[in-house]
Amino acid sequence: MRKHKIIGISTSDIAIDPVAQSKMVEDACARFPGWFVTGLAQIGDRVVLSLEAGDEAPAVASEYVFAPFHSNDVDEIITSIGVRYSSGYSLIGGFDVRSEHWALFRNHHLNSHE
Repeated sequence: MRKHKIIGISTSDIAIDPVAQSKMVEDACARFPGWFVTGLAQIGDRVVLSLEAGDEAPAVASEYVFAPFHSNDVDEIITSIGVRYSSGYSLIGGFDVRSEHWALFRNHHLNSHE
């Protein structure tokens, strides 16, 4: 049986303390086994996260990281996403905080069954 919940976070809160906001997302998912972030949308100055639980849920809790991109150049951002992927982090989605581009990443190696 699939379950769904929504979390809204201020982009200002993410910019001020991305570590604390990342931990909040992890805690929200860990509160009930099997919850994971499936996507995000930016609505004004809020980031809205979609969390789901179901049969395809990760076997272990995921690590989530809010991180800024240190460039406005699309090619550099694409390269940064690739580097993070090689380090074990999948892109969940991106959003803007003032004039900076940010993203939420999930550590995909934590959920690997290899």
